[in-house]
Amino acid sequence: IPLRLVGSEMCIRDRLKEARSKGWADKPEVKARIDAATREISERIVTSAFLESVVQIPADYPSETDLRAAYEQAKPNLNVPVSYHVAQIFLKAPAGDTAAIAAGLEKARKLAAQARKGDFATVARTNSQDTNSAERGGDVGTLPLAGMLPEMRDVVAKMKAGQVSDPVQSQAGFHVVKLIDTQPARTATFDEVKPRLQAALRQQRQQQALQAYLAGLAPASSMTIDTAALDAALSKIN
Repeated sequence: IPLRLVGSEMCIRDRLKEARSKGWADKPEVKARIDAATREISERIVTSAFLESVVQIPADYPSETDLRAAYEQAKPNLNVPVSYHVAQIFLKAPAGDTAAIAAGLEKARKLAAQARKGDFATVARTNSQDTNSAERGGDVGTLPLAGMLPEMRDVVAKMKAGQVSDPVQSQAGFHVVKLIDTQPARTATFDEVKPRLQAALRQQRQQQALQAYLAGLAPASSMTIDTAALDAALSKIN
């Protein structure tokens, strides 16, 4: 797909160069269209800048009280799924490389057995080819299943704390995984979502203030929290 996009852009540039060389930019009908498009874009920019200036949101909004109220309203949808603290030993074995896969599987099985009998972190530091996690004794961190490779999800979900898996093959190679512990599903705390709430409430307030200004309605100070809109905004903010 990227190659197609690059090819298309090059084709457009070539046609533009050809059109200019033939004087198309100087044709009255083309100049009229360019002028009309320029006016339209300019008007949009000026209008947008003006509206942004008249619906500026106070720097101290939302207050702590506003944030707490928004948190209580959004709380039913602020679910944190079950997450798993895992470590891994990774061996490269690209899909399609038969020799690398055979060698990788054999070595991964030996390392899994070694890790079960000894210190997983030491085995990972010495053997794992995932440099980042190897430096931490294989520690990958705490992740929900959705944040893991598809091949890993069923395996990790069935493991118990302290257990070391058999080698799991992915497109990149083999993973020997240790489940350190499991964090049950819960509701996100206020402090965890506070930055997202701030951004979502400011965005909502600005939209409401703009609508009020355009409709000539009440000032922004009378605006209330729209729960559905808040949920939608939160879902778009990372």
